[in-house]
Amino acid sequence: MGRFIKILGGILAVVVVISVGAVVYVLNIDLNDWKPEIQSAVKDATGRTLVIQGPIEFELGTDTRLKATGISLSNADWGSRPNMVEVDSVEVSLKLFSLLGSTPDITLAHVDGVRAIVEKNQQGVSNTEFKTAEAEDGKSDDKESHSSDDFSGDGELTLPIIRDLRIADVEVVMKDPAVGPDRVFTLTELTLGSQSETDPLKLNLDAAFDDLDLVMSGSMGSLQTMTDSSQPTPVDFVGNLAGIDVAIQGQIQDLAGQEGIDVKVSALGDELANVAQIAGIDVPRLGGFKVDATLKGDGDDLSVNPLVVDMGTADVIHVTVNGTIKNAVATEGVDLAVKVNSKQVGNLSPIAEKFSGQKVPALGPLDISLNIRGDLADELSVEDLSLNLGTKEMIALVVNGGIKDIVKQNGIALDIAANSPELGNLSPIAKEFSGQSIPKMGPLSMTAKVAGGMESGLGLTDLAMDMGKPETIQVQVNGGVADLLAQKGVELSVKAVSPEVGNLSPLVKAFTSVAVPALGPLNLNLKVAGDAQDVMTLSQLDLELGTEKTLLVEAKGTVTDLVKLSGADVSFKVVSPNLSVLSDLAPGIPPIGPVDVSGSLKGDNGKPITLDPFTAKIGGSDIAGTATIDATGDVPKMPTIPHIVIIPSMHDSCPP
Repeated sequence: MGRFIKILGGILAVVVVISVGAVVYVLNIDLNDWKPEIQSAVKDATGRTLVIQGPIEFELGTDTRLKATGISLSNADWGSRPNMVEVDSVEVSLKLFSLLGSTPDITLAHVDGVRAIVEKNQQGVSNTEFKTAEAEDGKSDDKESHSSDDFSGDGELTLPIIRDLRIADVEVVMKDPAVGPDRVFTLTELTLGSQSETDPLKLNLDAAFDDLDLVMSGSMGSLQTMTDSSQPTPVDFVGNLAGIDVAIQGQIQDLAGQEGIDVKVSALGDELANVAQIAGIDVPRLGGFKVDATLKGDGDDLSVNPLVVDMGTADVIHVTVNGTIKNAVATEGVDLAVKVNSKQVGNLSPIAEKFSGQKVPALGPLDISLNIRGDLADELSVEDLSLNLGTKEMIALVVNGGIKDIVKQNGIALDIAANSPELGNLSPIAKEFSGQSIPKMGPLSMTAKVAGGMESGLGLTDLAMDMGKPETIQVQVNGGVADLLAQKGVELSVKAVSPEVGNLSPLVKAFTSVAVPALGPLNLNLKVAGDAQDVMTLSQLDLELGTEKTLLVEAKGTVTDLVKLSGADVSFKVVSPNLSVLSDLAPGIPPIGPVDVSGSLKGDNGKPITLDPFTAKIGGSDIAGTATIDATGDVPKMPTIPHIVIIPSMHDSCPP
């Protein structure tokens, strides 16, 4: 849009230059004779063809008038239209002798019937990129490209008196295949003007962006106040932009120097989705919003004090922001209090699905409060963070702490707690998102600390988790992880206790049809330490399962590397009056009588496993010695028994 205005302004400037030239060099001249020179100059400057179909009307006098009709500028060769800009008429009138003074007096400037297109091709090239004659000849345009950099100075602002500016009946189409459908800006009418140096400059705008109306009216002081730094320039604009009520009110002490700004900006809208639509983003309805900001200071040191933002609705999500920004230009001295709440986070699913394709589980209400403080270029921190998510009936998550630098994501220090009276209450949500339900396992209680950052590593410390209930199984996990992202520095202890493993059958049946036999109690203690991607060590294994009346399994030992399953050194004992008690787990086990097996297992993954020593009482036989089992191939090899003693039972040697 800015490029289009520049193009239109360039055409107008050409016309003005023509009028000034006429004043200086000739008194009676037909400017229509100059059309070829004008077209040639535009061709050299843009590489495009300028056409002025109608006559150029020129009247020289105290009130000098210039009018041209049927103006067009050709489009890029690849453009979807032959012309980039078409203008029905341009008319300018000015007080001739005001050009000799310090304040040009433009009595009339009218532009009517504009049709334009701003577009990009598939390669992303815009039709506003022109080819100059110098560029086509391979010459650089250093003088022109650097002309703006050569200007400096503290000269006072010189503004013309514009008594009657009107731009009407404008349509600008914006095409970009990478963005989506065409956007259309229409301007029914824009008027701007003042009758004298002391009269206020009045503005009226009636336009639309796609189907969104843009209406604005108001005034901005007078030409005298704008050019005199000792007089403040009042600002008073109100309007409705795409359904947003906008007000800009206040004053600027020195408009030219952009100093002494004291302006309040307010925006009030019924629906946030309308704002997103202006940017071409289609989002579900979120509710209304209100923004109030008071801008104070100078152009390069502009504060916002106060800033008040209230947007959305608690039915979906409600956000409030209150505070100040010491320097909004440099984003320094930020001190903002932010609150976010939602009655049900699951109601955010339409928004999440729009941008990520994922739903948000209906965990319950969300309440967040935090303070943002600091400087964007130095350190912008989150302090006093408090997050509460969920319900006591399902699961409640609480997070407290802060982040020292949210830009670099360093200095994270969070305390986390999660509690649920029954994990099975999460089953409907789990089934919706994973297809797997959660059995009635009992309550969950978890606390932990997360500290560190993306550069130094994010650590989990003081983890304490207690899950389950005494009548089925209770699991406790304690420890931490030095670097969660790299999965390094794992140090966890796990304890599981059950009075009767048979009571786990309802839990197991949620995942498989196999029942757990009533073997007796379970006591398990584990300690794990190391790195998940390198060496993970099982430094303690202490297992006791069942009773000697059914099946007793005991195991103690260590595994040097759990990842590679190497360095195993585990002593074990298995005692049972009859292994047929395991028929529910492994059908077909014969009733071979009592079993009493013990030994020590040593070995590495991919290598033969050694049982040394090894003793077994199976049925009526006693076996003792050492054995090596090679399970490295597709078919396990029979044990190699370098030393074994078989002692027949008395029943076998002395039959009745």
